[in-house]
Amino acid sequence: MNKLVLKPGREKSLLNRHPWVFSGAVERLPEGMGNGELVTVVDSQGAFLARAFFNLSSQIIARVISFQEDEIDEAFFRRRIETALALRRELAHLDPGADAWRLINGEGDLLPGLYLDRYRDHLVIRFTCAGMKLRQELILGLLRDRLQPESIFESADRRAGGLENMEARNLQIVGRTPELIEIVENGLRFLVDVRNGQKTGFYLDQKFNRGKVSALAGGRDVLDLFCYSGSFGIGALAGGAKKAVFVDSSRPACALIRRHLALNRLEETRAEVVNSNVFRYLARLEKENRKFDLIVVDPPAFATMKKDLTRAARAYLFLNQTAFRLLREGGLLATFSCSHHVGAKLFDQIAWEAALQAERSARVLFRFHHCPDHPVSVYHPEGDYLKGLLLRVD
Repeated sequence: MNKLVLKPGREKSLLNRHPWVFSGAVERLPEGMGNGELVTVVDSQGAFLARAFFNLSSQIIARVISFQEDEIDEAFFRRRIETALALRRELAHLDPGADAWRLINGEGDLLPGLYLDRYRDHLVIRFTCAGMKLRQELILGLLRDRLQPESIFESADRRAGGLENMEARNLQIVGRTPELIEIVENGLRFLVDVRNGQKTGFYLDQKFNRGKVSALAGGRDVLDLFCYSGSFGIGALAGGAKKAVFVDSSRPACALIRRHLALNRLEETRAEVVNSNVFRYLARLEKENRKFDLIVVDPPAFATMKKDLTRAARAYLFLNQTAFRLLREGGLLATFSCSHHVGAKLFDQIAWEAALQAERSARVLFRFHHCPDHPVSVYHPEGDYLKGLLLRVD
């Protein structure tokens, strides 16, 4: 197998089992290798370090698939996939009625660049590195044999496609995926649009966080910002909230909220669905001096790259500062960031500064993370992208 040779002293991260090799660490490239092909990564003395997917087009020039001298063949992928599925079987009792789970979570399941979500008997797959994309047929064959799905749909991650110099497009691969798939989560029914929706159609990583917010919503007036198809607010209404205001800039998402209200037999009089830019709508709420008892702030990733960090921090600060001002005394703020460049320490600092500027007292009651079907390797902190705080505001 062709070798990727590292510069002297640049093997430390691999010895610490971090699964990425950056281009600046490379002393000598393998000859005649195409993007996605396998290489053996060695140190400057030629000692074995890892097997990895090579990609000359990416800043991450090698993504480790094994730290052992394994044969990376069909049997290897079958073992890794079965290990990932076995973990989800262990987790199923945490929400026994649910029929939507993440089955494979990239580096968290030792399968870099491969993401697989299950919605009932339909699978949605994402390839975010050229090495996995190159082995698409092998992986799909294993998934079909093991899971026998009604359909498999490939959901494009265009940002990853650009970074990896690979084609990224939505594609029906197996069967026919319904326009909308009805799922059950925390005892509630939702519709998932895998073709046109955000991520793979639903934010599965927030499953248990939604359950916690629902349990605290009784008797409260709720504001659900960047609500997408309304899963936090629907859960809050089902948990006994007096009213929920849903705010999102997507018309199709707002249409799904109305369908979710009917699907879960929730009174429309308890809901207000607002199709608006969230920042502009917050200014309107402040002008009207409206107040709430529970606010959910769950925006999209503001910092997809490190250079976006300063701008993202300002946006998070504005949102949280405004939310503090809109809360009644004793209110709750559930605030999130899904930008892995915004670390937990920075997010805590933003919450502190927002409370200070809003002149409100706040206490941390709970720290949110993605749910356990999105495992994170301890050697790959970049996978720990979702963080959140539940704050009581006085």
